[in-house]
Amino acid sequence: MEHDAHGRTARHRAQSPLPEAEVLQHHAPEVKILVIDDAEPLRFLLGAFFESLGHDVVTLASGTEIDAALAGTDVVFTDVAMPGCSGWDVLRRVRAGWPAVPVVFMTGWDEATRKGRDGMIPDAVLDKPFSLDKVRAVLDAVVSPR
Repeated sequence: MEHDAHGRTARHRAQSPLPEAEVLQHHAPEVKILVIDDAEPLRFLLGAFFESLGHDVVTLASGTEIDAALAGTDVVFTDVAMPGCSGWDVLRRVRAGWPAVPVVFMTGWDEATRKGRDGMIPDAVLDKPFSLDKVRAVLDAVVSPR
């Protein structure tokens, strides 16, 4: 996987974290997914997982430079607690410029995350640690109505 000076990757080409049979069973249409997390192992895992499902993935280590990455994005998965730009900051920017794009929080924080902040509520919350089955279910839930 290649990174630029800001820890971003445009695309991953890695081995699938799932057996081939499981990957082939998923027939959702391709979506563009933006993954934002300061933890590189999680960014890599989610990037490889989403690509194994046939999706286009962009990963960022921080939400400070999301504007260019958001063009054409169908769903955002973001950590909540990150240095420089929190998941709440990401949610605010997405809602301001791309209100139809669902935002999924990935967090180990408490129930207050689900209740929202400043009138904003994420479309879904993945409690860390989470399984790839749960990630797939949340992805399907937030993109299916679109």
